[in-house]
Amino acid sequence: MKGTIGWVDLWRGILFCDVLEENPKLRDMPLPLPGKGNWTHFLNFSEGCYRDITVNRCKDSIKYVEMEIVRPGNVTTAPEPRSFLEWLRSRECPSQSTCTIIPGHWKATTWSMPIPVASWDDWHRDCTTELHEIEVYSPRHHQLLHELMSSSDDNEKATEATFSLGCLQMAYPTLSIDDNVVYLLTKATSSTKMGVIAIDLKQKKLQGVAKLDSKTNTSFIHRYLACDCEIPKHLKTKGTCALLLLAVMSALVVIYLLVIHIKICLRSRIG
Repeated sequence: MKGTIGWVDLWRGILFCDVLEENPKLRDMPLPLPGKGNWTHFLNFSEGCYRDITVNRCKDSIKYVEMEIVRPGNVTTAPEPRSFLEWLRSRECPSQSTCTIIPGHWKATTWSMPIPVASWDDWHRDCTTELHEIEVYSPRHHQLLHELMSSSDDNEKATEATFSLGCLQMAYPTLSIDDNVVYLLTKATSSTKMGVIAIDLKQKKLQGVAKLDSKTNTSFIHRYLACDCEIPKHLKTKGTCALLLLAVMSALVVIYLLVIHIKICLRSRIG
């Protein structure tokens, strides 16, 4: 298993191959079935927004997380006019309307599978955590969350912002390789402020908050990839072994892309 690498499709599953075997073979391992909240998202939206997978530091298990997300929304309301003149003024001055944030919520479920991988039945549900269960103990974390939620850059005004984790958009989970912590990209619904929060899903508490530079982070998308592999160690091998390894890896990538292309073509013809 020392030469095993994997290609992950977060909606479908993992393709494994031991590239150091004399006759490398591909092996497919599906991921756990999607949660109910993601049934309509399946194959239709960016999978990285809801799912992540990694191998723990000891390399004895695969860790997987899925989030079912309901994003916060905005509702604009205006006072009911009491007369015809007030109605006319409201049409000329729409600024009298107020915007109310409807908090969102999410549920995160983590799974694990021992290595070496044997059967789909070996997926084990570790824990399920919902947003309303998360506790925030640190005053500093409270302050940073208030600043993210506020549309003002004034720290004094930021502390007066209504505190609710549901008022923040959260997505793009990234699993820690050491513990039960998941990192989430977060964004205020009423401003362009963004940050990253760390949540311990088993202990159900917030462990960290960090603000991102709004000048360099303008889009609510995944901008980083966690990677911990030993492929570079094998590439240091001298002679034909390294060239053979590179050739096998390249061929497997081409095969994987070809299989995906064939599936898409067949699906479009059937549809």
